[in-house]
Amino acid sequence: MVYEYGLSPRQWPTGVRTLALVREDLLLLRPSGETGPPDLSRLADRQWITSREGTAGDLSLARLCAFAGFTPTIAFRSNDYDVVRELVAHMGGVAVVPALGHVPDERISAVSLLSQASAHRTVLAIHREGNANPVLGDFLAALSQAVPQDADHLLAL
Repeated sequence: MVYEYGLSPRQWPTGVRTLALVREDLLLLRPSGETGPPDLSRLADRQWITSREGTAGDLSLARLCAFAGFTPTIAFRSNDYDVVRELVAHMGGVAVVPALGHVPDERISAVSLLSQASAHRTVLAIHREGNANPVLGDFLAALSQAVPQDADHLLAL
């Protein structure tokens, strides 16, 4: 299983096949009570929380903010979305996370960035082309079936 951010496309080695399972929106997380459209330019002076430096999520945030005309001030970094949500709730920062990385929380306002160019993440299964493992086909079929038929709920909260 791998992830690919719309603003941080990946190139896979020759001989590798991918199966896209679900595409999910990126969500802007703000402390509860902060409402309004997800206009990132209005958040330029805020403290941002993102993933570890150099990750696709970090690069995606940098590119989203660059499109909005600023460089984010990164206050905290964590690859654990539970930690990110707690920092948003307790420290008053803002973050961008994939929809699968967010659990509804009354302390946090979450809004889709669907209106932003390429503000999504795709979850993919990856395997070697010509893999002779006899269970690979069944495994890929099971993964495809495991994705909810109404996966569109990941695209807009």
